[in-house]
Amino acid sequence: GNNMFAPDRAITREEIAAVFTNYAKATGYKLPTILNATPYADQDLIGSSYKEAVKAMQQAGIMTGQTQQV
Repeated sequence: GNNMFAPDRAITREEIAAVFTNYAKATGYKLPTILNATPYADQDLIGSSYKEAVKAMQQAGIMTGQTQQV
């Protein structure tokens, strides 16, 4: 971010979600929706531009993590 190139920095969960969803769109692959959307415990920390990508990865069963207790 901020026009900085950092090749040794670890990629974040939200960044990899965006990469995967953008790749799926570019190749015409429709991500499956096999799980119900469940907010993550750190949902408020996910950047607004990444929320849909993280949700799509979670619903496809590709990305898992701690969810909020309901």
